[in-house]
Amino acid sequence: MTEGFVYTFLATHALKILVGEKRPNGSNNASFPSGHTSASFQAAEFLQLRYGYKYGIPAFTLATLVGYSRVKAKEHYWHDVIAGAMLGIGFAYMVQRTKHSLYNVFFSPVISNNSVGFLLSMNFNS
Repeated sequence: MTEGFVYTFLATHALKILVGEKRPNGSNNASFPSGHTSASFQAAEFLQLRYGYKYGIPAFTLATLVGYSRVKAKEHYWHDVIAGAMLGIGFAYMVQRTKHSLYNVFFSPVISNNSVGFLLSMNFNS
């Protein structure tokens, strides 16, 4: 779980710095993506993959409530929450479903015109 959390944390905060989207409440420029949501969905996906639906369903329910609360509190937009959830789920899945550690990961933000994304490349031949 720790390895997935580290990748999720690094990707989330790299995107926050690169994108610099203003929060709905105007407090700063760290809206995209939602860090609380990425962390909670990373944990939920870990629990789902490791222990099954018995733990996964409650964990995803709580993670969804975290995302909803971030929008309700005007800390994030819906696209921030969705991006955070995708990051968290993606990294948890990659770490849990591969037989090798993801230490050979290349993560690069891509910015062009009015769009932002990221390139993720992994080498599993360790």
